[in-house]
Amino acid sequence: MKITIGFIAEQSGVSKSTVSRYLNGGYVSEELKSIIAYNIKKYHYVPNQFAQSLKAKESMMVGVVIPRVNSYAAQETLMGIETVLESHHYKMMMSSSSLSLEKELEAIQLFDQQKVDGIILLATQITKEHTNLFNRLSVPIIIIGQEAQGQSYFVYNDHSAGYIMAEHAYKQGYMTWDYIGVGESDRAVGILRKQGMYLMAKTDSDIKVHEHKGDFSFATSERIAEEILSDNLPHCIICATDTIALAVMKVAKRLNKDIPSDVQIIGSGNYDITTLSYPELSSVSFPYRETGFDAAKALLELMHDSDKKFQVVVDVSLVPRGSL
Repeated sequence: MKITIGFIAEQSGVSKSTVSRYLNGGYVSEELKSIIAYNIKKYHYVPNQFAQSLKAKESMMVGVVIPRVNSYAAQETLMGIETVLESHHYKMMMSSSSLSLEKELEAIQLFDQQKVDGIILLATQITKEHTNLFNRLSVPIIIIGQEAQGQSYFVYNDHSAGYIMAEHAYKQGYMTWDYIGVGESDRAVGILRKQGMYLMAKTDSDIKVHEHKGDFSFATSERIAEEILSDNLPHCIICATDTIALAVMKVAKRLNKDIPSDVQIIGSGNYDITTLSYPELSSVSFPYRETGFDAAKALLELMHDSDKKFQVVVDVSLVPRGSL
């Protein structure tokens, strides 16, 4: 027979909530404490990890909030986080917001209420609501991907990513670029990468940039690519993400455009799938797994020293291949 909290409550002549208060360190009379303790020992009752941890004031659990499950960046980052947590005997609880800011805020708040020992947020944007919530949390939090004032974070050098893509196009001799970006609600991808690209463009007055505003979806990127490639002119296309770049490659193939003779393409992210295209996609590499690893290590430190701050900018690098 499985010994449950309800069984212990019944044997002790008390309610389940009284047993729960006992396990969680809440107020229970000395007489009832003795009875509950006796039955726990008699029946070899082992509270679940969460109940045990509440009593010990440490749950050995970390909450991780990701924007979506079908994301290469999120999957790689989670692998790095999980490696560290498992090696320190922590369990990872994961929640996906499905790109809903409301769900994201709810997940963070729920983890805090469940008394996890810390939270890692893979953020797409930081709003005023985020900032207010961060300041109310009872546990440490580390943000990956976006800066958050007064908080610990790991951000990629997205400004450098934009510059690197543009610099590579320039060094290959291309002076006219089509840039396909995303909305500015995502500051890292939507603003900083574009700023880096334009900074490089300013180094030579002969460079011309045609900007196209897209989003993170493959379908939108295909539509924009069809508009760009509707003429017979050569195009050098700089893409804010690899998803956008792969959509451009797909359209170019469909229109019988040769890559890189007719269309030159570079992306950002260096997803594994970029090596499956032909030619392989030139891209900027982001060390997602290593960043997840380092962020998890930093969170463990914050759990034991809340006065620490980690505000880390992670370097990125060019991986040139056949598309540009």
